[in-house]
Amino acid sequence: MISYRVLGSLEVARGDRILPIGSPRQRTVLACLLLRAGRPVPVERLVDLLWDEAPPDTARAATHVHVGRLRRTLGDAVRIETRPDGYVLDPPKEAVDLLMFDDLVAQAGALGDTEPDTALALLREAVGLWRGPILPDVPSATRHREEIAPLTERCVEAAVQCYDLEVALGNHRGAVSGLTALVAAHPLRERARAQLMLALYRSGRRAEALEVYRDTAVLLRRELGLDPGEELRELHAAVLADAVPAPSLLAASRVTPVAPRTQGGMAGADPWPAPTQLPYDVAAFTGRQEQLGRLRELIASRDGTAIVAVAGMAGVGKSALVVHLAHRLKQDFPDGQLFVNLRGFEEADPLQPCEVLQRFLRALGAPGEHIPTEADELAAAFRSRVAGKRLLIVLDNARSSEQVRPLLPGEPACLVLITSRRRLDGLVAREGARQLLLDAMPPGEGARLLERLVGREHTTADPRATRALVELCGGLPLVLRIAAARLQQHPGRPLGDLVEELSDEEQRLGALAVEGDDSAVRATLNLSYRPLPGRIARLLRLLSLHPGTDCTVAAAAAIAGTDPAETRTGLRRLTDAHLLQEICYGRYAMHDLVRLYARQLADTTDSTSERGAAIDRMIDYYLATADAASRPLEADTPPPPRRIRHPPAQRPHFSGYEGLTWLDAERANCRAVAELAFRLGRDERTWQLVDALWIHQLMRMHRQDWIELHTLGLAAARQLGDAGAEQRMLRRLARGHARCGRFDEATELGEKAIALARRLDAPRSQACAMINLAATYEEMGAEAAAIELYASAASLAHAHRLRAEEALARANTAGVLLKLERPKDAATVCERAIELFGDLPATHHRVTALIWAAEAHLQLGETGVALDRFRQALADGTRTGDREAEAEARYGLGKALLATAGSAQALPQLREARSIFAELAFPQARSVGDLIEQIEGASHEAPADGAR
Repeated sequence: MISYRVLGSLEVARGDRILPIGSPRQRTVLACLLLRAGRPVPVERLVDLLWDEAPPDTARAATHVHVGRLRRTLGDAVRIETRPDGYVLDPPKEAVDLLMFDDLVAQAGALGDTEPDTALALLREAVGLWRGPILPDVPSATRHREEIAPLTERCVEAAVQCYDLEVALGNHRGAVSGLTALVAAHPLRERARAQLMLALYRSGRRAEALEVYRDTAVLLRRELGLDPGEELRELHAAVLADAVPAPSLLAASRVTPVAPRTQGGMAGADPWPAPTQLPYDVAAFTGRQEQLGRLRELIASRDGTAIVAVAGMAGVGKSALVVHLAHRLKQDFPDGQLFVNLRGFEEADPLQPCEVLQRFLRALGAPGEHIPTEADELAAAFRSRVAGKRLLIVLDNARSSEQVRPLLPGEPACLVLITSRRRLDGLVAREGARQLLLDAMPPGEGARLLERLVGREHTTADPRATRALVELCGGLPLVLRIAAARLQQHPGRPLGDLVEELSDEEQRLGALAVEGDDSAVRATLNLSYRPLPGRIARLLRLLSLHPGTDCTVAAAAAIAGTDPAETRTGLRRLTDAHLLQEICYGRYAMHDLVRLYARQLADTTDSTSERGAAIDRMIDYYLATADAASRPLEADTPPPPRRIRHPPAQRPHFSGYEGLTWLDAERANCRAVAELAFRLGRDERTWQLVDALWIHQLMRMHRQDWIELHTLGLAAARQLGDAGAEQRMLRRLARGHARCGRFDEATELGEKAIALARRLDAPRSQACAMINLAATYEEMGAEAAAIELYASAASLAHAHRLRAEEALARANTAGVLLKLERPKDAATVCERAIELFGDLPATHHRVTALIWAAEAHLQLGETGVALDRFRQALADGTRTGDREAEAEARYGLGKALLATAGSAQALPQLREARSIFAELAFPQARSVGDLIEQIEGASHEAPADGAR
């Protein structure tokens, strides 16, 4: 059964399984429909909720897109009806927690005072449906103001009524825990506080009841400038008059004396005490077990002095990790532990090695008059002082290898642990240091850290908000600790409330600050950013404008407008500073918080025109490269030239396979760039980029990209007033809907594409649209209509000498004839199609024709011809990277080999076909699997000698 939950975080469940809902805007749409379950929601209302104050001109079209995405995301779990007056979601009452809540409260109210026990049971059930802050994971200021506040009031009022009955019926102790949670979540509710006082008082906990009153008085004066109301004051006086609480005694603190230590664990070895300079171990240190284990391995594998560096971006927890490890290793270093913050990335100047060495020598007992002043002499004196000792030395926040190198001891029994925001490759190369690059915490570890910081009751009360908070903090321990500090400032503040605050990207960095503490995210990142040379700093700022998850050197060069070699150097500098991460060779990613920081810098440092030019160069880079990558795949029907204002310095060239590989790697980035271009009104670039991506979506069956991007492309073409572009988007969007089984939308759009091509007198576009619509008819089971329309398309193409279009129409006709069990006609038609393709480049369409011809010959018993055609199709499909065609060719080849050469040769082809179909989520995987099972079952039953 499907259930919908809005009295807390938004959830759709199928039985016990929570279904993923999708993007924040899809969540907003679903929440609005559920809050008005059974009633139409006008599109204008959805627009108001999705964009709050300033909807774009395309808001209505985009709203329809979000509704469509929601339908696709949840499938049969949501049935959204489209009506003239808006959208309607009308689930059964028992499927929606809000409808059940209202019904239970109404039933309880109808009972009045006549059946209090039954009324209490109903209210308990209703309040049990309320899971915490309502819809904290659905962003919309309008929704929170107009809908959530009144709904929250209804839930609180029901809870108050429930506890009124609990107390009236004498269930004082049972009411205390629930009232405590209610007061914590809604601290300004005087009635709830009065109930809690009364419940505590009647439970024999008078002192705690009076404490509730005192806390209430302080809170109301601080927050509202008011005194407690009459009800609370009268209750307070009554509790006071009944008894005087006994004074509470605080246990006296006990200080455990520390026994004096001797140097090296042996009395009399050295009168100077061993230094113990490690700072406190980090409170609530959590996770990082894999990294701790790796560091121990690096230490154990030392050859001479162990030098281990931990490098990573600001806030990732380098110092916490190293200090935590040092505390666990210090018993192995009885001669002491030295610690220094080298201030490599702080407002103050970095510490100079001479100053650090003087500190170390004094800590090790060197008389002041014997401490030299020259750098070389200091380093030598330090090495002499530590000779024969087992010291643990922690060099925190190092700026460079040069700053660290003079501080290294020459004693092989020592261990040096270093932290830095930069890679210390110089130490690795010259001193043989080992280096660990520390990344953000995985979500599970981040959630456990947050739990330890704010308490399990907070995180378990709203697991979804916990996950969202960890994600918004980017898995950085420093940021999680700042978020926890924000929560601890107001103990009753729900996690979801902070999640909502941090969801605003414009305010997130400012919100992640603690007053009086310079460890705020922006402050720590400033210290990494300020030392950057001007051109490197500019590169970081402009890279923040990239909407995707990562970028290559070529893309970064386009954004910056710089030479690729210079850009590569800049990217390496940013990677060394851990402001970028090289996720694989030549591909760089930026942490979300660094991106926000750099984007705010770009907004204040770089002019609007410079930022706009960088974005235009980036869009044109992806357009030009996607165009070059897709053209070999459409070589039989090449698209018209695309207008590219800022071509890359080195225009890319691809073979078909290379182009498909690039499109595979850049799929997410291309989509993000197309969506950005649409949002910014770059309409021509939008539809052209969408058009260039189409063949990849066809060959890889990326249906969601296909539909959603072509919806944007169609909107862009219409805004531009380009009828030719509109026609291309219409026919391809129609085909995408058909591949998703939405035949009503497909036929409507397909007919519009044909009509528009006729008006434009564009026979090639018209023929393509007719072929697409015929394919839709075929998939609908209307084979006769499909054959008729294919014939019309072939005639039109023949009249205008459009070889590729005529060949495709004939090849597709053969596919329909095969379904109708007319293999002889299919073979004739398909061989004509192959003849028409002739010397045209190998593409998806020609491979399809080869497969249909092979299938027809196989059904006619002409296995030799069938094998040749299947092998040709397999060769072309593999060479072009066409996975669907490769799978079809292998499936057919396996069947042909089964008939001619036996199962031993057939099974490898069939198994590979099944694997590819499964990878593409095609239903043919089941058919191939059934055939394989039949073959394997027959082979198991065969005699041992293999005789048939």
